Amino acid sequence: MTVRAIILWLILLTMAEAQGLHAAENMLPSNSRSSLETVRQKLQLVKTLLAKSPAIERAARSDDPAVQRQAMAAHALYAKANDALGAGDATQADALLDKALQLIENATRQAPDPLQAEKAQQTRYTELLGSVHGLQATYQDLSMRLTSKKTFAPPAEAARISTLIDQARSLAHGLHYSEAGELLKSAHALLITALNKLLGSTTLMYDLKFKSASEEFDYEMARYHSYEELVPIAYVELKPSEDSIKLSERFVQESREMKVRAKQQAASGDFASAIGTMLEAVKKVQAALQLVGLVLPE
Repeated sequence: MTVRAIILWLILLTMAEAQGLHAAENMLPSNSRSSLETVRQKLQLVKTLLAKSPAIERAARSDDPAVQRQAMAAHALYAKANDALGAGDATQADALLDKALQLIENATRQAPDPLQAEKAQQTRYTELLGSVHGLQATYQDLSMRLTSKKTFAPPAEAARISTLIDQARSLAHGLHYSEAGELLKSAHALLITALNKLLGSTTLMYDLKFKSASEEFDYEMARYHSYEELVPIAYVELKPSEDSIKLSERFVQESREMKVRAKQQAASGDFASAIGTMLEAVKKVQAALQLVGLVLPE
């Protein structure tokens, strides 16, 4: 990060918290060269940050000795830079101020505003809770659509998942959002495991008895759509790499082309071919899911 970038970042992040610093923008140097005027402006900026920034005050009062030392070192560097500039050594002063700004940046990052940190944790908790609820709904939907029974069969991990969610809500009610988020991450992981087991169990469903080839075709089409609908959810929840997503999308596109071909075959009355094509389409979309982390047992 350049000196100019550090200064700009600090002005935006740190001085926004301070009161009565309307002249801060005028302190920004026109360039990072060690001209005497530039160094004087930088010296004044560091002085203002050290004296009036709430973030630096928090760093000085931090329970972390390392953060405290950074704040103290920044003050010491400022004093040395001031002496160097007073002695006419602008180059030395500029180098010392750059080090002070870097320490100020580090201390500011490590001593964030508690209210802002709590708000970020609350937002993350809300997102995780929504994600867990979404996965629960997905599991219930797939459970009913991928099995011959039209009633919902909760996963073996259901009790543990419910306990984790209840505990997370209790913690969040007490404003312990960070701890609540960790519990929701565990619930999320259990749901992904349950989905893997559910999707793997569909390989056992081929003993179903169909009244007609048309009924079997409709069943395979419904099974295909259940997998296809899970693809975008897997992208969001499992956060695969861009390369994995690209390859997965290629498989999905190929499966969709097979689905179109199967519909055409069924429309012409060739259900045997249509069913075969749909089985291949299902394999393709399963492969797409496997590529992004939903490992389906053979």
